[in-house]
Amino acid sequence: MKKKNIYFGDFIKNKRMNHPEQYTITRIAEHIGVSRAFYCDVENKRRAPFNGKQLKMIAEFLEFSEEDTAMMFDLASHYKGNIPYDIEDTLLNEEVGELACTALRLSKRSPEAEAKWKQLIRELEAEKKENKNNNKDGGNE
Repeated sequence: MKKKNIYFGDFIKNKRMNHPEQYTITRIAEHIGVSRAFYCDVENKRRAPFNGKQLKMIAEFLEFSEEDTAMMFDLASHYKGNIPYDIEDTLLNEEVGELACTALRLSKRSPEAEAKWKQLIRELEAEKKENKNNNKDGGNE
């Protein structure tokens, strides 16, 4: 699913509907501390997405993968026009966040920026996969 092709409410509703008997609106609403009506309004795009703490609780409750959690944070932030909750602290308070801001600003002036970002992402994904495989093997080579 491309982020621009789905709304936050549709995304969480689709995920919830994978197991409707287990993940009822009432159970999720109670778990994150909102009314059933409020939760329904968010799913049906009548209200803005939940706050960061509630988003994290939804991801845990619905047992989202890392990718689904990131997608949910991105969709919520896109709706609200802010930084995704899961990277906000890093972006605002850590050196890597400063580096990311600098890189983004510099890339706005580079015609090859998109290709460079894609290459960086592929390298980071490969590194993550390698680390995951090493952890599965007990770090033995």
